[in-house]
Amino acid sequence: MLKPRHIPTTVYLDAALRLVFRFALFAAMLAVVLAVLRALFSLPTDPALAVAVFLGLGAVAAPLSVAGLRKQRRVPLAAASTGAGALLSFAWAALFCVAFVLWLQHFLDAPVRLPEYVAAVVLVGSIGALLSILPSPFVARRRGL
Repeated sequence: MLKPRHIPTTVYLDAALRLVFRFALFAAMLAVVLAVLRALFSLPTDPALAVAVFLGLGAVAAPLSVAGLRKQRRVPLAAASTGAGALLSFAWAALFCVAFVLWLQHFLDAPVRLPEYVAAVVLVGSIGALLSILPSPFVARRRGL
């Protein structure tokens, strides 16, 4: 008997949150390294760069985890959970894009008009949805996800 290949959205969200937590740890370590380099060697590094790196990596956390789960469980492209994963990835990437643009506006004083803002959010969300549909080389080795 074949197991159903449907993946609930909560499983997608759980995997994405685990991956974004790893990216947050990476960004925290990067911030510490940048602060140490700035303190010891007077290098012109900015620890705020770590937040920008986290927001950039966080935007692809859900698409990578969705694609990995789909590949691991052999979910076909025409399944309903593929659409749910693509929609979650679009919203996830768009949310991180909003945070990234707000971060840039705050720290670089870069004015962004509404059409540019909407174009960036739609573009990044679309890239996130596309990444979630493509087969991922980043597949968890554990079974039971």
